[in-house]
Amino acid sequence: MGNGESPYSTLRRPISMQRNCRWLFVLLFALLVGGWQGQAMLPRSEWNPGPINAHYKWLLKSPARSYLSSAAQEYLYLLYGPQAPLGGERDRLRGLDQIINNRAEDKRPSITTQSETTIAVSGSHLVAGFNDDGQFFSTMSFNGYSYSTDGGQTWTDGGVVPAPSKGGLFGDPDVKVDRAGNFYYSSLGSRAGGISTVEVAKSTDGGRTFGVPVEASVGASNPADFQDKEFMTVDNSGGPHDGTIYVTWTDFLANPPPGTFDQIMLSRSTNGGRTFSKAIPVSPPGGFQASMPRVGPDGELYVLYADFDLSGMRLSKSTDGGRSFGADGLDNTWIGGFDLIGTPNLNCGRRVLKGNLRTWEIPTLAVSPVNGDVYVAYASNPPGPDESDIYLIRSTDGGVRWSRPVRVNDDATQNDQFFSFVTVAPDGTIGISFYDRRNDPANLKIDKYLAISRDGGRTFEPNIRLSSVSSPIPSIEPMFDPVIAPCYMSDYDQVVADGQYFYATWGDNRDQVLTWRTRSRMPRPREGATVVGVGNSVLAIGGYFTDLPTVADTGTNQAYLPSANRWTTLAPDPTARADAAAVTQGLSVYLAGGRSLPSGDILNSFERYNLLTNRWQKLPSLPTARAGLGLAVVGDTIYALGGRNCIFAACGRALDLNEAYNLKTGRWQVKRPMPIARMDASVVAVKGKIYVIGGYNQRFQGGQLHSVEIYDPASDSWSKGAKLPSARSSAGAAVCADKIVVFGGYTASFNVRSSVWIYDTVSDHWQPGPWLKVPRAELQGAQAAGKLYAIGGDPANPRYVGFNEAFPCQTMGAARPDPDVYFARVPLHGNSGATALKASSALRLQVRAFSTRQQPGRLVVQAQGTGVETIGLQLYDLSGQRILQRSAQGQRLTISLADRAGRPLANGVYLYVITVQGADGQSAQSEVRKLVVLR
Repeated sequence: MGNGESPYSTLRRPISMQRNCRWLFVLLFALLVGGWQGQAMLPRSEWNPGPINAHYKWLLKSPARSYLSSAAQEYLYLLYGPQAPLGGERDRLRGLDQIINNRAEDKRPSITTQSETTIAVSGSHLVAGFNDDGQFFSTMSFNGYSYSTDGGQTWTDGGVVPAPSKGGLFGDPDVKVDRAGNFYYSSLGSRAGGISTVEVAKSTDGGRTFGVPVEASVGASNPADFQDKEFMTVDNSGGPHDGTIYVTWTDFLANPPPGTFDQIMLSRSTNGGRTFSKAIPVSPPGGFQASMPRVGPDGELYVLYADFDLSGMRLSKSTDGGRSFGADGLDNTWIGGFDLIGTPNLNCGRRVLKGNLRTWEIPTLAVSPVNGDVYVAYASNPPGPDESDIYLIRSTDGGVRWSRPVRVNDDATQNDQFFSFVTVAPDGTIGISFYDRRNDPANLKIDKYLAISRDGGRTFEPNIRLSSVSSPIPSIEPMFDPVIAPCYMSDYDQVVADGQYFYATWGDNRDQVLTWRTRSRMPRPREGATVVGVGNSVLAIGGYFTDLPTVADTGTNQAYLPSANRWTTLAPDPTARADAAAVTQGLSVYLAGGRSLPSGDILNSFERYNLLTNRWQKLPSLPTARAGLGLAVVGDTIYALGGRNCIFAACGRALDLNEAYNLKTGRWQVKRPMPIARMDASVVAVKGKIYVIGGYNQRFQGGQLHSVEIYDPASDSWSKGAKLPSARSSAGAAVCADKIVVFGGYTASFNVRSSVWIYDTVSDHWQPGPWLKVPRAELQGAQAAGKLYAIGGDPANPRYVGFNEAFPCQTMGAARPDPDVYFARVPLHGNSGATALKASSALRLQVRAFSTRQQPGRLVVQAQGTGVETIGLQLYDLSGQRILQRSAQGQRLTISLADRAGRPLANGVYLYVITVQGADGQSAQSEVRKLVVLR
């Protein structure tokens, strides 16, 4: 996957216009070859919505931008690329919560997000919706869902809701159900031409599948106005408008009246979601967001929304099926204020809580089906050091008068509570779910809690902890997922109720995935630098400074010191250069070739840098001057392979050269050339052989190569290796634990990649690795102090020039909290503990925990609880391929770490799930867990 256009013919920037020259080339190319259609240059080659008629660029600099939802931010990023992203107390755990999304379906697990959960119930059928970019670039749908047919005891990941033709779905999910058991899923979307829309899909089979969505924003969607943050409800009152589907959302106006940004809109469907009416305004233009419709017991319709200009909440009411508003005098009526939570963060463009967690006060609405009382829950900043609590207000006269706020969370700490959601059960019992940090003295880790009131919100029972494990906050500034805005983890979660249970879903980070860790950046960002590991440091030599008005290569030599996470300046290279190659032998660095701007020279200089003396020494020149080459050392010989004979690709040709320098004799000699000429390939040596991976050659279709050629110096011969799964050039590569890690680079359309592939030279097999946080090309890999480093390069977003990220070679990645979707249910009456398992007899299945113990060559798993009849385990590789499946009677299972053929599992990272069957016929499973095999 790539993002950010970067035409290859200007990668080396031979003129002094820096990045502007690449866009000039794109324009000229379009005019000369394809014809200019006025299309937006999309940052991701995987998305092609056709000609873009939408004109939402005005939002990038509008004050209204701070009100946009995460789904809206994502859509702007896809349209406009890098310019779009904005910058305690102990509880008794009652029951078992469970993961409900299938992590094995994530195509890019290290940079995948599940968030913003929603849930609906109809009898034994449950459907949970959530943001899910695990399959986005293959489906153009950001809207995942899971369903249960047994009341939430077991779940199936349904994949994603299909996107509309020539369009996409971009999140902000909401799921509702009608009295006939049809589920509806609303979302932000787009249609042909990139027009921003609100979409609604329908399921008639209990949530197993959804049809292609229908546009709900009829009459509001156009190339200028932008649609955002929709919510939905279905009239199940049995009244005159029973079965009507109502959708409300925010319409950001391209040309609003002075002092306003947007207005709240509504459309409705009276034919089961087949079509929607023309949208009408619920509010006048203003500064509104997060509208939520709800229906009372007599079919009356309420729409709640936040007024962020005045930090409060407004309500409108309709008694004619949403055709007009103003019933009982409620027409854009102020019902109460809140105090802003969090503190401003310029990098996030929003207010944040501790851990750079983007948050807001988002009010939510519920109406009692018993007596029509109206409830609003929201977060607010209370007096004193506590920064965020949850409050409830109520109206007993149809929304005209409102009570004083009641504090919902019952903790005695000063920690944060946020993202509340209120629902009402059929008997009038109120449930409010929210995130809570009361269990972490550092006020960082989060849990999910539920508060229950049985007296109309006047008092609340002791809060119930739904999550059995506290979740850390992932690294979200910078954001690990390149599609998501910085500092985002979620905007909301939901809870719903029937006559038996409260059902809650939430984004949960307890599970882990391997990723890269952000380290200290270059002190002054450069591109085109040569990066090499030597001793326990990483050197970045040469390149050019990106903060200068012209491209002028430098000899700057700086070292990154991993132990101190800082940089220091060393003796500069006597030759100013970029696009060179380097290799390490002992504590010496050998640097060869490159280009020098602004002179435009192609270099044959060859120099040695001694880390101990901090001095440079000139060596015999390369026989052939070239840039974009690779160096590798085997024994006492350095090999210079490939390259090009010009400062950039379009003015020269790829070379097949293989020239060898003997460190003992100080002489060069020519060796057998590469079978395929290539420039900007990744070149590394492993166990006496040299691997030349990918690269660029204009003679081949697309230019980018995926072939792997292996050179054996002992026989001066070449052989072929397994092809790189995705062709690329200018990628980084380095050796970690005798495996080759290839990361970043350019796609065939010259977008930059963030994908990573790991090559086992013994098995001649590629497997995916953790994706880069920042997509980049024109970078080189370096290994030092047991870690792999990706430093510098050409990123899609200039904000990340000079970026530095790393991971440990031993584990092939650094563990990071992985956002998933979790579920729990709480009985409406009786024992108020969270449970995910059905109590049916004295022998009912009750699992308290799953435990795992890894022994040499074996894995021992055990289920702790009662009623367990059998236990099983399924093991998968990171691509989702099942490696083995084992089961045994009882609560304990020991398996050999070998595949189906009995071969020991290769070193690496695997995923597994533990399942149990009870004597009562019920089943349960663990969350997806990680297994690291190292021998």
